[in-house]
Amino acid sequence: MTKVNVLSGSRTIGGTFIRIDDGEKVIVFDQGVRFDIFRRYYTDWVTPLGVMELRKLGILPKEEWYEDVQDIYITHLHLDHLGALSNIPKPILVHIPGGSVYEEIARKRWERSPSWLNIIPESYYIETQDVQPLNEDKNNVLALPVSHSAFPAMAYLYFGKDKNVLYTGDMRVNGYLDKKSFNKLRGGPSLLEYIANQRDIRIDVLLIEGTNFGSDRMPISPKDSLEIMKRIGTHHEHVIVTTHYLDVEFLLATIKLAQDLNRECFVLSEPVAKILHTIGVNSKIKVVEDFAVTPAFPSITLQEAFEEPSMLIASYYEIVDLCRKISKTEIGEKAIASIITEPEPSTEEMVEYEVVNRWLLRTGIQPYRLRVSGHYYPFEIDKILKTIKPKSAIPVHTERPELMKTFLQKAL
Repeated sequence: MTKVNVLSGSRTIGGTFIRIDDGEKVIVFDQGVRFDIFRRYYTDWVTPLGVMELRKLGILPKEEWYEDVQDIYITHLHLDHLGALSNIPKPILVHIPGGSVYEEIARKRWERSPSWLNIIPESYYIETQDVQPLNEDKNNVLALPVSHSAFPAMAYLYFGKDKNVLYTGDMRVNGYLDKKSFNKLRGGPSLLEYIANQRDIRIDVLLIEGTNFGSDRMPISPKDSLEIMKRIGTHHEHVIVTTHYLDVEFLLATIKLAQDLNRECFVLSEPVAKILHTIGVNSKIKVVEDFAVTPAFPSITLQEAFEEPSMLIASYYEIVDLCRKISKTEIGEKAIASIITEPEPSTEEMVEYEVVNRWLLRTGIQPYRLRVSGHYYPFEIDKILKTIKPKSAIPVHTERPELMKTFLQKAL
């Protein structure tokens, strides 16, 4: 009998740990960090001592949850899903989407980190394996691409002995890319497109994320945000856009927007430059040498980046240093705007927006704050359920499971 147990993540955003026991086969979907607990015990100056302390506090999964587990499937590289691989207490095969992104960019950043983040990479006895989309593996698990603010993100469909179980991971219904561009980037159709075209697939249990249930934030879509950015770009000579380096869909959409506005596009972030190179972006991009060095793209000086109307892409880590450098030049006399996009999950970035805003204003830069969720909005759940047609649904990754169940009961 196929048993599905949500050991963590049924009433929290993040920290998801889903265990499936199916005879001798035991697999896990995600094993994330519980940032809701993390914030209760740690600050910038009170930091974790290590894995054991985090596990005792319930921030990392319990050791016994891994008993008899053979494989763990990670949906994407946000830490509330990836978790700390060094917490895995025994040899287990961990399936990670975007193996090259993890190995060449994310893992190296975490290993070099002076903070607790250096515990994220795996121990020597843990084996990792890249996830191939749309290929059913030896465990009868099929990875299906989804749109999210971390690249690449997957949903997982497990064909069990007596139940088929679909776990959405984190997902949008509508992303930044059109269908053709998404399929090209991800090597195939999205979860919803795939299921819509495979009507013979039965979904008995749907484990569906519900991040935005209970949120009062206005549901701004990727399309809405690009229209806003276009209006800002039309009225400012230079626009600085901040983003997380894993938000590839947004990066590609921003580069295209710059081209549509006849703007030069410059990158002021080493991780952003690396991930664009990793996914094979061949657009006419240049990096600003004070902030990024890569042989993949030509480099220019900061002064040169502001000689003609431009759009500059930075991560949250470079924006204050950029302000400091601009203040020492005549660049600050130009009409510059900055679009500060909120990261997801923000708990991983610890970005102090008010501090960043003060630096921008001090430098003579007009700040605009923009949030586009990497998750679907509650009003879109009908479309999801009508496409997937599950027999039953279990809310995860939400702080409002009761509210979510009300929506699910009406739609099922």
